[in-house]
Amino acid sequence: AWALSRSKLYSWGSLVENAFGPRARIAANVFLALETWGYLLSYIVGASMNISQIFGDEKSQNLAILLSVAFAYILATPWSALNVISNAVYVCCFVMLILSGCLLPERAPWSEVKTHDAQGLLSVFGILVFSPAAHAFFPDIQRRMWQPELFPICLKAAYAAAAILYLSVGLAGYLLFGSAVQPSAIQNVGWTLDFQPIPQMHWLAVACAAGMAIRLLVMQAFVLPTLTSSLQGLLGTREQATRDAPGFFLPCILAASAGVAAFFSAQVALLLNFLGGAICAHIAFTMPVLCYWKLSRQSRRLPWYEQFGLALVFLTGCCLSVMGTLSFVWPNVLHGT
Repeated sequence: AWALSRSKLYSWGSLVENAFGPRARIAANVFLALETWGYLLSYIVGASMNISQIFGDEKSQNLAILLSVAFAYILATPWSALNVISNAVYVCCFVMLILSGCLLPERAPWSEVKTHDAQGLLSVFGILVFSPAAHAFFPDIQRRMWQPELFPICLKAAYAAAAILYLSVGLAGYLLFGSAVQPSAIQNVGWTLDFQPIPQMHWLAVACAAGMAIRLLVMQAFVLPTLTSSLQGLLGTREQATRDAPGFFLPCILAASAGVAAFFSAQVALLLNFLGGAICAHIAFTMPVLCYWKLSRQSRRLPWYEQFGLALVFLTGCCLSVMGTLSFVWPNVLHGT
């Protein structure tokens, strides 16, 4: 029964091909590979930033990038237990963030707390799309499940739990640190509002940076199989690509990733905003809508309210794509400078 249910599952490429033909499948695989590569880049840059923070030397980030890539090469086939361990370490990092905020000698004044910032929200739309997208991973995850039909329920539960966790930690961190909060909240751990070490608690900064580095190093290893799978759909058959992956795909992917990560190490937010807007927005919003619309029309006529909802989702994806591209080409446009 499990094998039968797996045989009925589509990949993104086959779904797009059924709707729009083989050329559209190639385009979809390109977008999926770019999205997955974007996750790998973000994990490499994030891990290198935390490794540099451990040693207290930001100038060593290029060396930290090489260490991150080397770890990904060594751990090309990660164990499931590592994912569980890294998730536990990840939660511990959040606990250390809240603990550090509670131990501050003085709290952030309420006057610094803003309920909204429209300009700031507009400039990070791409990052907001990039962070929870991960649509390239969905088919592979579903195919590995013993009961693939439960995937929608599991997906909704996972996103609900993640939203509650991130909103709770983000709100608590913002209320504790105010305007002193850093782009990476981990950089606030162990430091006061004026960025002086908290007495006898600076070890939290090193421990939290190490924990986040472990989390991201493990995550980049888990991204590689999906990225390789996406490239298989572009460059050859699955069997041939799988056989050649250790000797060809992996070194090329990691070498290119190291170069791009080093180039964007000081502008990681700009890179993520572009990937989220220009790439992930299409995979998350426009591509599923177009496929559903096209395939549904073969069996039934969509009611007007369903067409209206699909049109709104499609336009949302297009708008996010435009803003993400603008933020990359003209970074000052969306930042109001």
